Amino acid sequence: SNSSREIHWGSLAWNGQTYGAYFALHGGGHEGDGLRFVSPEGEILEGGWNWGVSHSIDMRLIPSGDQFFPVALSDAYPGTGFYFNHTAKRISYTWGNSSGGTGGRIGGVVAVGDRMFMAFASKEGGRKHWSVALADFTKEAPHTQRVHRYLEDADSDQINVKIARYGKDRLLISWVDSATEQRKFAVYNQQGKRQGLAENLPVSAAPRSDFKTLSGGSVAWAHCGEGGGRTLKIMQIAP
Repeated sequence: SNSSREIHWGSLAWNGQTYGAYFALHGGGHEGDGLRFVSPEGEILEGGWNWGVSHSIDMRLIPSGDQFFPVALSDAYPGTGFYFNHTAKRISYTWGNSSGGTGGRIGGVVAVGDRMFMAFASKEGGRKHWSVALADFTKEAPHTQRVHRYLEDADSDQINVKIARYGKDRLLISWVDSATEQRKFAVYNQQGKRQGLAENLPVSAAPRSDFKTLSGGSVAWAHCGEGGGRTLKIMQIAP
């Protein structure tokens, strides 16, 4: 694209056969997003779109099997909230002011079985603080939702939310408590019910760095925010 923006992040994913590129756009004084599929040889393939969610505040592109699952946070079009595949599904509503302001933040999106799970932070429902939440939808149309819930009552902002598949079919969800500045971890089942107690761990994770699930079901991520940014640490949590 000749109109991709440098001020926004995008996602690049590989499904074993094709690359998917999901990125923010600027054109005509407006902000949107574009989705492209690219062969290993660099050829632009059919599918995707030239202009989708507007304004696209945040986005993820998750491969699962031979499919790609794009998720974006919109403050205006086609509505306000978290959207899958442009207009295929609104995963969760949140307010937006058409000028870059929203009441939500994407924490991450993962595939488990026949469903996609999104962890996010939101201030909907009269909440005073940012609160961590979990929502899902089935991979196949009509993308039925079975889970949409806030995970715990918040006495302070719950920020920098993360999610990853943990083990075979559970979810590891993590966030930072703004009051203590500690990162909390908890394991949930696919119904959004906590499995055991939550635990604070003395580790850090960058806001734009998603957790990754390794082949054995453990979760890993890298962080270089310490030592003046000269030290790279790799953290791993095993089931």
